[in-house]
Amino acid sequence: MPVYADLGVKRVINAWGPMTIIGSALVRPEVIAAMAEAAESYVDVIELQRAAGKRLAELIGVEACYVAAGSAAGLAIVTAALMTGGDQARVAQLPFPTSGMRDEVIMQRSHRNPYDHAFRQVGARIVEIGHAWSAFDWELEAAIGPKTSAVVYVYG
Repeated sequence: MPVYADLGVKRVINAWGPMTIIGSALVRPEVIAAMAEAAESYVDVIELQRAAGKRLAELIGVEACYVAAGSAAGLAIVTAALMTGGDQARVAQLPFPTSGMRDEVIMQRSHRNPYDHAFRQVGARIVEIGHAWSAFDWELEAAIGPKTSAVVYVYG
């Protein structure tokens, strides 16, 4: 592809699956066509977010959806929502949660990864349980407390 060659960037063979580090996933032609059409107009982005979320929720059969600009953004948004419960006064305090806010997310040590920053950027504190190779149910039960907003499980 000339766009990459012009920049001196080599293409790679994806033997991994959809991973951000190598460009995520290829885009289908009908999506490219929709993107080109959308790029020709201005819209109220808040209205677009609501409409897109509603449509996606209908398509996949869930209560609600929110389109985020990648995994880290999605993790940050959901963590902030869990910490604040949608209370706008609490939202305004982020990333410096007050002492009454549920600002802890529990994560197994073996699940720590480069996306940890997505939790911390909204003011969450990661409570680590287990060892590099395992964690036990009693460790999770002992870690859950009044400040717990989420238990994070990382797949992959």
